[in-house]
Amino acid sequence: NFMKKSFIILMIGLLVGVVSCSFTAKQKSNEDRQKLLIDLISFVLDKAHFDARVLNDAFSEEVYKTYINKLDPQKRYFYQTDIEEFSVHSKQIDDYIRNKELDFFLQTYERLQQRLGESKILYSSILDNEFDFTEKDAIDVDYENVPYVENEKQMRKRWNNRLKYSTLSTYFDKIEEQEKDL
Repeated sequence: NFMKKSFIILMIGLLVGVVSCSFTAKQKSNEDRQKLLIDLISFVLDKAHFDARVLNDAFSEEVYKTYINKLDPQKRYFYQTDIEEFSVHSKQIDDYIRNKELDFFLQTYERLQQRLGESKILYSSILDNEFDFTEKDAIDVDYENVPYVENEKQMRKRWNNRLKYSTLSTYFDKIEEQEKDL
């Protein structure tokens, strides 16, 4: 339980650090951003009372899994190819922390920014058209077990189903509200 809590603290710290680095990009050099992130990671590790002895491959795999899940918990942005590319780092997180290497974290953050931009274009184009509610669709909201998509066509379908589901949920919530008011 303590380890799980510590992982969450670490991940939050890493995400805050990466995000803060993106906001300071214009004011600081890349070296200053990396130093800031290293300092933040060190602070989080210290406050979470991590012992250097637990920084091993098992630690790395757990941190990797938690980190990727925190970046894209509903699997709306990353493709399976992204995950395959990232997975080569899964046992090296401990080494990156010890050596104060940030490339993996910066790579995942930059890819997430790319995929966020792509998703905005994708869902905007979906919302430009009316939904066809006569089609039989299904959505799996067990996000932990849903696979990542393989291609843009699958991503479009996932977003279409999610947006359609959200629209229907909002509609039914409004009907329930109206029925309560009667």
